[in-house]
Amino acid sequence: MRSIWRTIDRSTIRSRALMSLSVGIVGVSYGVTATAAGFPLWQILVLGSSSEFLFVGIAAASGNLLAAVVAGLLVNLRNFV
Repeated sequence: MRSIWRTIDRSTIRSRALMSLSVGIVGVSYGVTATAAGFPLWQILVLGSSSEFLFVGIAAASGNLLAAVVAGLLVNLRNFV
């Protein structure tokens, strides 16, 4: 049985770390902006990730990518109201 640290090379670890850092920066900036705009915490958490989870869920289930994009856009459309 091999350890996970022996099967993942350095470039994969570096790529994952950089992707996590960039997503974290976007998440923090979204949270700061939404908080400054006066949104309650529950609304920031719900609206911040609902379309992303929907898109990933449809794509992971081997759904049509166009349907995933349209569904994500429809979920975000509620924010304009």
